[in-house]
Amino acid sequence: MPIFPIMAVIEMFVDSSSHSLFPFEFILYAVYTIPVIIGAYIPQGIQKYFVKA
Repeated sequence: MPIFPIMAVIEMFVDSSSHSLFPFEFILYAVYTIPVIIGAYIPQGIQKYFVKA
């Protein structure tokens, strides 16, 4: 997922007229990434509380 913001920054340097709404673009990247990160940690929490080694 980090490739999208990196490519957006590179494209802004190459063509300054592209990505005119870049603040909103990066906010949406964060909005889409945060649930994925939370979802990645949910199984670890479940395993911590319910699976005894």
